[in-house]
Amino acid sequence: FEPSKRCRLHTFQACAFDHSATSPYFVRRHFSRTRKVKPVAPVVQMNIPKNSRISLTWPRSRINHGVILYGTRDYQEYDSHSINPLSRLNIYPDRSLDLKTIYKSGLFGLLTAALLLAQSGNILAAGSIGKVEPIFARYARTYAAPTLDFRVEYFRDKPMEELDDFNGYTATLDFTYPINDVSQIELLLPLYTNGKGDYNKPGDPNDGRSLDVEGNGGVRDFASLIYERRIPWLERKLGFNLAWMVGAGNRYDTLDAKRNGKLVDRFNHKGKNYQLGLKADTDSDNGAMTLIGNLRYVMFKDTDDINLTGDKVDFEVLYATGAIMFNHYGRITPVLEALLEHDFEDFTSFSLSPEIIYTLSDGLDVKFGAPFSLTSDGQDYAAVLELTYRF
Repeated sequence: FEPSKRCRLHTFQACAFDHSATSPYFVRRHFSRTRKVKPVAPVVQMNIPKNSRISLTWPRSRINHGVILYGTRDYQEYDSHSINPLSRLNIYPDRSLDLKTIYKSGLFGLLTAALLLAQSGNILAAGSIGKVEPIFARYARTYAAPTLDFRVEYFRDKPMEELDDFNGYTATLDFTYPINDVSQIELLLPLYTNGKGDYNKPGDPNDGRSLDVEGNGGVRDFASLIYERRIPWLERKLGFNLAWMVGAGNRYDTLDAKRNGKLVDRFNHKGKNYQLGLKADTDSDNGAMTLIGNLRYVMFKDTDDINLTGDKVDFEVLYATGAIMFNHYGRITPVLEALLEHDFEDFTSFSLSPEIIYTLSDGLDVKFGAPFSLTSDGQDYAAVLELTYRF
């Protein structure tokens, strides 16, 4: 007795060896009866070395046809029903994560986790709400405790001197230390910026081309040390909190502009700034609302490629911020901010920023903001996430 085989014997003489067994005329007749067929996708044949990466340039228009790539060492097939038929390929090899990016992301994650874990035991036991503050406007009153703010902002169309349609994100760290009940110091440290925009430099071979921008710094946010001091005698006369501020900063790091991994230009590779301003705040309607106003004048000196409108290396910018906080909603504090930015020449930007502040405990706040521009100048809109920890 010989048991039967699970599969029939393969007939070598009748098989399709090194050619297709499906007639193209059959396929054409079959599909023509069921649905309309679009033109067949092109077939690209390449000799692909082992462990190499495939890099393609693909139009921005919608992909309507399938793509078949095959070579001597690999075979990939994508059809027109795929959501993104090229998502499995490394289309942009210059955007691959490097160790520096992974290290920064891990550092930010560890910092956030440390802050959350440090207060995890107090979240449920918190009996009162600490003094919260909007994302952009700052109190004139002195902080009661050292305060650390970590902010991540996703922006669209941020103004740059030699870059159009600059979209990306930036991360900033802000530490404020109260010296006494009338004065405090603030340390502003831009950590990282990453984005993409169109190069605007007539005469350059890369003019009009899309560039990737990355660096350990900000655009117009310099590493700065700021001194703030209240004016108690004037506060008693005016009936609200008032403070002045003065500071200086220097660019922290360059923003490298690259195309296909090759360096094209360096933005913000030099420069410094000097600033002075006034801050005011007061409570209204028996504490139901808090009003905050800031006015800050910043002089940029010997800069590079960060001017709002022209090509001057020395320019001035006036920043004005006003905020209304609604305090009688428990742990949630709705905020509305108005932002004005003017360069004393051709640039004036006015934006509104609705915000929500959620107080986890007396020392930890999570803030969400969505500023959007009401003028043709300035960035179109942004999304901001900020963590505030009071020690």
